Amino acid sequence: MKYFAIHKAVCQIPHTRLVDKQSSQFELWLVLESPALNKRIWITKEFGELRITSAQLDLNVNSKEYADSHIRHKFKNISEMAQFIKSNFTKGQ
Repeated sequence: MKYFAIHKAVCQIPHTRLVDKQSSQFELWLVLESPALNKRIWITKEFGELRITSAQLDLNVNSKEYADSHIRHKFKNISEMAQFIKSNFTKGQ
């Protein structure tokens, strides 16, 4: 599986619920919600770029505060993305 390292890292995020998943050999789309981290997390490959976007889970999705809480990261490869997930979403968060 092409995205095995990413899926494995995602499984380590505490108390996480998979909200949406659409993956194939050419794309990646995972949407997670983690009340323990107070984050909604999008893990995607769009237009050839690996990206993670997170937002504060406890805000109204139609609010400016929610839009302002989005944090975006781009990655060069799958290993870098998987390491970021482990470092930022799994340990002591």
